[in-house]
Amino acid sequence: MGTLDEQDIAAWALERCHAVIEQMGQELAKLHEQVSALLDKKLNSRNSPKPPSSDGPGSGGNRARRRASGRAPGVRRAGAGASRGAGVPEGFGRLYRGGNGHGRST
Repeated sequence: MGTLDEQDIAAWALERCHAVIEQMGQELAKLHEQVSALLDKKLNSRNSPKPPSSDGPGSGGNRARRRASGRAPGVRRAGAGASRGAGVPEGFGRLYRGGNGHGRST
């Protein structure tokens, strides 16, 4: 077993410091990539906790740019299983209105 002299200890410490600096440099490069990716991402009220008023003008809330639904304005979607005339017996309207169409048969 030999003893370590000051030069051996200094060389070991220097080597260890270089290894730590290299590792920290790699971690810093990864963090720079993550920050760049986040800065490139457009943040607005839909993907951040910011209120909609902070989006500014022309931020995609324009109704004219939205895709049309294909329905007439004001028409509601029927619920599940709903259809017109479901459960109404055939000829009900004729019987209910009677002969003159006003609900009275005169």
